[in-house]
Formats: sequence, structure tokens, C-alpha cells
Amino acid sequence: MGERQEKTEAVPGHDQRGGLTRRKAIIAAAGVVAAATAAGVATQIPRWVEDEPPEQDLSADRLFDANIDERGLSGYAKLIPEDNREGLGYHLVPDPVGGGRQVARFTSLPELTLGNEFPRSMVETEPIIKAAAHGNDNDVYFNGFSFYVLDDDFTDQTWITLYTGGYGPPSNGPSLLGIMLVKHPDGGLMFRMGDEPQLLGTEARIPTGQWVGVIQSYKYAYASNGGWVEMWLNTGGAWEQLRINGETRPNLDIMRPNVTDGWYKDPSVPASFSRIGAYGNKSYEAFFATHRIARTFDAADPLR
Repeated sequence: MGERQEKTEAVPGHDQRGGLTRRKAIIAAAGVVAAATAAGVATQIPRWVEDEPPEQDLSADRLFDANIDERGLSGYAKLIPEDNREGLGYHLVPDPVGGGRQVARFTSLPELTLGNEFPRSMVETEPIIKAAAHGNDNDVYFNGFSFYVLDDDFTDQTWITLYTGGYGPPSNGPSLLGIMLVKHPDGGLMFRMGDEPQLLGTEARIPTGQWVGVIQSYKYAYASNGGWVEMWLNTGGAWEQLRINGETRPNLDIMRPNVTDGWYKDPSVPASFSRIGAYGNKSYEAFFATHRIARTFDAADPLR
């Protein structure tokens, strides 16, 4: 249905700057310090809590930062479809919860289609998602975005793709990294990844009417070459890691044969790209505030 770090890989449990382990430690330590203070127990904030990386260091780790508040959608390379335009498929509007920033509201319309009958309104980055097998020095990416969706009438057949982390040449087709909204069996909405229900199950419930953060990390390769994916969700102030196919970091074919494996057959084929927006089997509206692609968790954090 839907569209489908340095020189060494991140190692689970390794306390690298900007890595997830340190991020989790900061959240946990903040709770410990708060509890100790409330109980009147003297405590010390650990060094790594005070050692948040400065913004200039985070910026250096970023490969892409949409910065919608300041630049609208000018940071993206392409509108999807090409006849999309402000006032039709997207609007730049004030944040629906206030705060004075500008966000992008995407509306998929029946007159905005590409290659099939499904309405879409999306934007696409430059082709920056590359595999190590073809010259990229590190094919591990942290891809983060923040979005806001409204209550809507979803049926069991409704699907709305909001994002894809790596998509592109040599041919179009479903991407394993694509994330879509579908109806939860108990009501409300949930995420599905790669249009494969077993990957996320029913655990990734998505609230409406508030900002939600997502970070997806992946090694852009086939499972046979070490391909893997991880994902975190922030729906209420803390990042929680999702289980994918029952694991926190499953080895999977992140690049799909005949979809995103162009370099393995022809090195002249361009790299893949990332998309955000609204695309599905009904007209839909979604807001986006931040989209970052980086080498570290902190640098990709869309809620910083």
C-alpha cells in the first residue's frame, strides 16, 4: 500500500556523544535527582547530564535539517507531485498549539497524484541516503521528525503514509522504512512500518491533537550486509524504543531488491532520499515541524 557517525557503527550500550545510551541516562538521571531532592537527600548531577553537546556540535553531525520555521520548505529538493504548491497541497501556518513558530500543513488532494490514483502531498530531500558498499563512509543514519495529526474517520482499510527514511532509484515501490498511520484494533491510530503489520504490531499507538516525535535509525544495507533498523517514539516527554519484529534492533533488508538497490547493480544510479508529507488512500491533513537526518541520536532529535 504505502511507499514503500563517525567511521564506526553505533554499538548498543556504548556511551558515545550524541548516542542513545547517554540520552537514556540523562532522562533516568533527571528522575533520580528530582526524587532525591524531593526526599531531602543530597545528590550530585552526574557529569554526563551537564555535558549536553552544544548546538554547534549537533549541527556538525547533521546531514539535513529542514528548519521549516525559518525556511519553509525551501530546504527540500522537490515537491511530490511536481504540480504541488503552497496554497494547494501545503500551507505554511502557525503551530496549532501556539509558541509562535511556523510549521508545514500538508493536505493530500484527489488532484495531487503521482503514478497511481492515491492522493499525496509530500516533499523530498536531496538523494543523500547512501550505502557503504558504494563509497559512503558510514551507512548508519538517524532520521528524526515531529508531526501532529487530527482525529479522523479511519476504517480498517485506511492507510496514510507520513514518512519514508530511504526511498528511490532505480524503481518506485514500497520502502521498508516507510511509516504509515492505520486504525488501531481498539480504536484510535497506530503506526505500521513498511506496510508489514508484524513489524510493529499494535504497540505504536499515536495520539492525535499533539506533537509527536519519531527517530528511526538504520544501517542502509541488506540484512546479509548487516542491515538493521531501530525506532523511538516520543508522545509525552520521553523517548521510548519500539520493538520491531520482536527485537529492538532486528537485522532486515533495509534496501529492497529492485527498489532501492540501484548501486549494487549500477554505481551511476543516484542515492536514495527521504520524504515527509501525507500520502494514502484518502485525502488527509498532517502537520510537520522538524525533520533532521544525522549521524547521532541527539543531532537528529526533532524535539530539541
